[in-house]
Amino acid sequence: MSRRRDVAVAAIVALVAFALVVRARDARRLARVAAGAARDERSPVTTAYEDAPYATLHSLAEARTMEHTAAIARGYADGAGDAGAQIYLTVPVKYVACDEATLRALLGMLDRHASLTFELAPIGSGVSGEPGGGEIVDGLWLNPRFARANLAAAVEAVVYGRSPLRDVLGAFPESLT
Repeated sequence: MSRRRDVAVAAIVALVAFALVVRARDARRLARVAAGAARDERSPVTTAYEDAPYATLHSLAEARTMEHTAAIARGYADGAGDAGAQIYLTVPVKYVACDEATLRALLGMLDRHASLTFELAPIGSGVSGEPGGGEIVDGLWLNPRFARANLAAAVEAVVYGRSPLRDVLGAFPESLT
């Protein structure tokens, strides 16, 4: 019995140590974001090719392992490149119930040239873009252009996992861009 208890205690200590290391790593990343070190006025496409302190994550799965992360969809309207980036939607990852492939397919319905990133971005932070950018709210933030096209309910249903994408396809007009 003593051996089992020792193994259990060792496992718990290892798990706690691992959790503390992960929390410290996330806290350092979040502190960089809060201090503004992970944000600048350039788009992530530009900063991805430079040695800039931009806090993006590789996937929805990675973003789900950390607190204070958001999915951010950007579009590059009118061939303006990085300078013309518009924020299409933002949502804290903790609210994303669909998988990454579905989220990307949904984004493709909004704009086939749009990009999706997962970033350290706490609720209340802003996201630079044209015209006026977007923000991370406690829920889904949708570009007013898409809200005016009556797409909010369809987008929310997919992101929050209430409906599969195929059930809301009729809500999307032929061309949004």
